[in-house]
Amino acid sequence: MKVHGRHHHQCENPWDEAPPWAVELGYIVGLLLANTEKIMTDTEDLKQAIADLTTQLTANTAEIEDLLTKITTPGVSSADVQSAVTSIRSLIASNQAEIDKSNAAFPG
Repeated sequence: MKVHGRHHHQCENPWDEAPPWAVELGYIVGLLLANTEKIMTDTEDLKQAIADLTTQLTANTAEIEDLLTKITTPGVSSADVQSAVTSIRSLIASNQAEIDKSNAAFPG
């Protein structure tokens, strides 16, 4: 620990002579700093998870829109429609899996 007020109190470790209330305050400040660091780390992790989820959902939405365009095109074969429907169902399941993964990582 670096002593910042040494020129005022002439003591190498001011906690040695500190009153109990000051020791308590020092301990509480230490807890607050530790909790603040954890909250900041959790916030960054949450931001990254949201960004990852947004990227995945945006990509899947674009692919679903392409597939919907293909199946609404006049003259499309029933095999193409069935294939697109299967792909859309898979993408919806993928979206749900990503949402479930995010919910598991950050239970609310």
